[in-house]
Amino acid sequence: MKKPLIILLSFLCYLNQAQAQSTSGLQPYGKIDSADLRMTKCDFEPDANALVLIDHAVADICADSVVIAFHKRVKIFNTNAHDEANIRLEYYSADDFERIYALEAQTVRMENNKIIITRVDPQMIYTESTDKYRKTLVFAFPDVKPGSIIEYQYRWKTTSPSNMPTWHFQEHLPTRYSRLDATMSNEVLYSTIRRGYQPFVLDTMNVTLNAQQAEYHTYHWAKANVHSFIKEPYTTPGNVNFQSIMFRLKAVKIPGHQIWQADNDTWTSVVHGMIRHDDFGGQMDETLAKQDTIIKHVKTLKDRDAKIAWLFNLVKNAMTWNKEDAWYTDKGVRSAWTKKTGNSAEINLILYNLLVHSGIPAYPMAVSTRDNGAINLYRAGYSHINKTVVYIPVDSTFNYVLDASGKYNTYNDLPAELVNTYGIKIDYAKSEVRYEMLLLKKTDPVREMVAVEAEIKPDNQVTGQVTISSMSYEKADYHQLYDELGAPKYLDAFRMDDNNLKLSDLKMENMDIDTLPLVQTFNFKLALSSAADNYIYFTPGLFFSEQKNPFLREGRLSDIDFGHLKGYTLNGVYKLPSGYKIDAVPENTLLNMFDKSISLKRVISVADGSVSVSYQISFRRVTYQLSEYPSLHDFYKKMYEILNEPVVLKKAS
Repeated sequence: MKKPLIILLSFLCYLNQAQAQSTSGLQPYGKIDSADLRMTKCDFEPDANALVLIDHAVADICADSVVIAFHKRVKIFNTNAHDEANIRLEYYSADDFERIYALEAQTVRMENNKIIITRVDPQMIYTESTDKYRKTLVFAFPDVKPGSIIEYQYRWKTTSPSNMPTWHFQEHLPTRYSRLDATMSNEVLYSTIRRGYQPFVLDTMNVTLNAQQAEYHTYHWAKANVHSFIKEPYTTPGNVNFQSIMFRLKAVKIPGHQIWQADNDTWTSVVHGMIRHDDFGGQMDETLAKQDTIIKHVKTLKDRDAKIAWLFNLVKNAMTWNKEDAWYTDKGVRSAWTKKTGNSAEINLILYNLLVHSGIPAYPMAVSTRDNGAINLYRAGYSHINKTVVYIPVDSTFNYVLDASGKYNTYNDLPAELVNTYGIKIDYAKSEVRYEMLLLKKTDPVREMVAVEAEIKPDNQVTGQVTISSMSYEKADYHQLYDELGAPKYLDAFRMDDNNLKLSDLKMENMDIDTLPLVQTFNFKLALSSAADNYIYFTPGLFFSEQKNPFLREGRLSDIDFGHLKGYTLNGVYKLPSGYKIDAVPENTLLNMFDKSISLKRVISVADGSVSVSYQISFRRVTYQLSEYPSLHDFYKKMYEILNEPVVLKKAS
């Protein structure tokens, strides 16, 4: 039960919120301007399918809770935005840690100058259980047509001030006005991290004293006419580039005392809580069906790598991932193993148990995928991790991070969705719990080699064979694309919409062998375009993996993240047609980025009636700040000019 002082502070916080809302100029729920109903497009982003008119939150933050009143209003311009009418609000429901209540929703439209309001029937608002710890409130707006406005409001509560959510001023739709009003009692102390290039239209703070002379602070942050987030090439996944304010709880004041204590929700407390959890720590020493038979076979294998590879592929191929990521199990590893399906934690803790029982040192590792946002060393909480994987140390400089829930993952490669994130290695013994925060990096470049053997014909045709050797993530991407498209459509991906290029006779080797490169071989026929009679122009950089320059835009809004180091090599030998001679050959060249972090080397030679070419592109950095984009843009422009520079043949007189 709350103490009287806490109740008084909460009440005063609520009154202050109400005052802030009434004086803000924001339209309250249900009061809609007729001009918005007649609006046909977004003024500052005319091509948008919909526009967020209002995205407003009023937060009441005290030592034992955070309560936020949300109000969102969206204008629908056309049928392409109808998915905006389907709402899903997920929350962590276990132990009443989070809850959503007081939900109202309605569709408003104008017909024959008459405003028609259709409210969402409460009986059509239902709750889905994502798993036994998470629930999702689901509803759909009725009677949505182009020109409609949909709006909803609800309250969200959490029992921990460290769970204060990030406020995003930006999303996938343009936003006319986004505002957060946050009232904080003098019991809590936060630091904030601001992201975004656009200035605030409101950035103020008011201090108020209650009858006991205790301070509480109300902050107002707002942005207007915020463009939709553009997913630019090589942007870090997730919403880390959205314009936002993130909150980090630094300290909490103990009620009734003049004592401040550091936030209890540290990674130490989180890890200890995970170990005490039946659905995590309680799953670390389980006996699985037919485990003895499995371990007996493992002991016949010659070395540790062979054992790890065999167990990893056994679990990966036996289990079906249910598309749910979690750091905890839902039904438990025994049930998941029996049913051969489970979430990512269940699959990987099955693997962990089999490894440990086979005598291989392994540790559970809590992670957050790149889409979810990398773990922040200074912002702890269960909500900031979303998967459990397996960590195996090999030596002081090398380790394996295993995720058997991913169909295209391998035992000997860091999963792509974890590159450049942090993992929490958990060393669990019954007497003590230790953990280590580790940066997960891929230090070796991902390499791809392309070999072209071709013949140029006098009729402006080039025919030949291409061999592509790929490892690591390149191999996984090809494998996934092949499964998604199927063999007939797969080759079309290499044509890059070039109708003059015909591909056939695809062969693929080593697709399912983790330690060998994927080798793809296919034949091609290309009709060259001729700019003048008696001349043949061809570009020897054909089949370079990235045919189009991804950095054509002069400006950019987000940092650049290539994800991993990479290296490309293209070697080609082109037999010249009889009756033609070399008229122009590009010079050998070396192009470097200003800091030599990216380089392109081209070597071309002519001998024995053939043109031999070699292109080598090396990446030595993974990320670039937005301020470095002009240099990257200029480098890529020059690089693609070099890649597209043709060899010119002239008909002999």
